[in-house]
Amino acid sequence: MSLSPQQMDELHALLSDVWDRGATPERLQAIEEYARLYGREAYEAIVEFTSLHAALASQVASARALSVALANMFADPSPLDSSARIVSLARPAGLLVFSRRAARTAGWRAIVAGVAAIVGWIAWSNLFHAPAPPGVHQATMLVLERPGQPVACIVKETNAVWLHRPDTTTLKQGQRIDLQSGVAQLSLASGADIVMHAPCNVTLLSDNRVRLAAGEVTARVAEWATGFVVETNSLRVTDLGTQFTVSADSSGVTEAHVLEGSVLAEPFRSVRPDGKSQLLSKGQAIRVSLSKSTIDLIAAKEKQFIDHIQSFRPLKPIALWNTGLGQEVGSDDSHWQVVDGDPALGPYPRPAVVTGGDPVYLDNMPDASQWISISRDQLARPDSTIRFETRFDLTGYDLSSVRIVGLFLVDDAINSLTLNGRTVPFERWQSTWDVQDFQKFRAIEFSEGFLPEENVISIEIYNSPSRPESPGSPNPMGMRVEWQAFGCENR
Repeated sequence: MSLSPQQMDELHALLSDVWDRGATPERLQAIEEYARLYGREAYEAIVEFTSLHAALASQVASARALSVALANMFADPSPLDSSARIVSLARPAGLLVFSRRAARTAGWRAIVAGVAAIVGWIAWSNLFHAPAPPGVHQATMLVLERPGQPVACIVKETNAVWLHRPDTTTLKQGQRIDLQSGVAQLSLASGADIVMHAPCNVTLLSDNRVRLAAGEVTARVAEWATGFVVETNSLRVTDLGTQFTVSADSSGVTEAHVLEGSVLAEPFRSVRPDGKSQLLSKGQAIRVSLSKSTIDLIAAKEKQFIDHIQSFRPLKPIALWNTGLGQEVGSDDSHWQVVDGDPALGPYPRPAVVTGGDPVYLDNMPDASQWISISRDQLARPDSTIRFETRFDLTGYDLSSVRIVGLFLVDDAINSLTLNGRTVPFERWQSTWDVQDFQKFRAIEFSEGFLPEENVISIEIYNSPSRPESPGSPNPMGMRVEWQAFGCENR
């Protein structure tokens, strides 16, 4: 393998985090980012580290990581698409999706598909005592794709020189930021600001979590963003109030210094299996050495870091509700209303209904989003439309700073989309009975037309005709939406 020992340690720390603490979307996303960065060598390393773990079936997450690595190792030689999300596999159901199509009779693809299915079902059946279904050699894996969401903005630069200058000041989830010299301040959508001191390399894992590969960052966190995380290859630092600094160097030494408030410092087991989490308060610090496997408490260098963030105008999330968030299938979603449509399905308005979705959809994720429709059976007449609405409040926000991006899955198309009655431009797409596109979220940005009070988003969904032998039969229709929305408060 061509990965350096430090890179191998970094991957092992990521995988250990999943094995030790569970396969959350954020932890699996960190592995995904690593795989995108290092390509084939990363997939081979994932196989090496997870094969034994998957064979023991101590966690389903390990088998999932192995399946993804195997599938990508022998796919067309290109990096993992940045829109393909391992996070979509972070749930008990839907580990692999089996399709009845002709098995490939030669080549690595057939072997890899079979191995991936078998390994996945080893872990699955060990946990649930369920036999593997017949025909696993025909398995294919479908991954729900999410394009990168905006999660941060560059708000200040001082003599900044970048390895690859970002095209815009808005930065996306999964983006790697490499500052070669100077200083740069980033505002994250969750309400945390970080100041990067070059040379510094940071990856934006989400709007409240960053990974520091090398360099130094000072974080200041708004009270609504408590829980913001900075990770290195040996330490996770979780904010519990206000301001702290984290540094990491090429020798594997990480330090965390608390300037205000407190943090939870968690050394990874790859450093030392018996390493305990430490609650650190103002004036305290921790030093972790990966090469020496040491963990030491030291005094914080407050005077060295305290003035790093002088201008602090944090971003604040906007309360916009994803469809079906936290709801039971079959329940009403009070945050989404069906306001118009086929008179036979009325009366209107009434709450949208959370549905299990059609069998051709990928699984709902209640902690992220779920499909909603007009009724529990989710059936509507062909060549008809249904209009959904949701509302959100921008009272107290600086409208010029507001950014909203929606990720949409629709069955079968969006006919029109408006914000406060104004048309929102987007590129229309449509599924039909024979060409279906329910595995890829499409991003639509809302950039103008906001009101300093209640705002209304209206979405008209079109339902296509059914199969040619029964074109007039009712068929499933619905929608699934996830939001990223943030802005600064008025001064």
